[in-house]
Amino acid sequence: MVGVSAVSGAAALPGSAVADSTTHTKKLVLHETASHRVGKNGAVGTDVARAVSSHAIVGYDSYSARVYPKQQRLVFQVALSLKGGIIVSRLSLMQGETQTTGPILTGTGKYRGIDGTMNVRTTQQGQVYATLHYQL
Repeated sequence: MVGVSAVSGAAALPGSAVADSTTHTKKLVLHETASHRVGKNGAVGTDVARAVSSHAIVGYDSYSARVYPKQQRLVFQVALSLKGGIIVSRLSLMQGETQTTGPILTGTGKYRGIDGTMNVRTTQQGQVYATLHYQL
């Protein structure tokens, strides 16, 4: 995933939308609650999302995954439900990689108009961390 910059290089005037935008960061630990295969190359599942700082439950996600064996690639569609809305992202992971970044595609509720990225990494112990960098 490419980082989101608070200012896109254009001059920001006081009171303009660019000057008023703030980059937000959410750091989560994802704990799988269920998953199963769908067809030969697919899978679906759900996770509990906990804040890294407090370990409190802050939301849930639902995902679908598809394996592309010839490309040695795995593509995830993730819908992360948080208080106030849902954030949708798409992530692509090559075989052997433990970290990937993808764009946030859309949001609902208080996340409507969201723009940013989602980074997901898996530790050797199997823990999954997600970091969202976004602007509203």
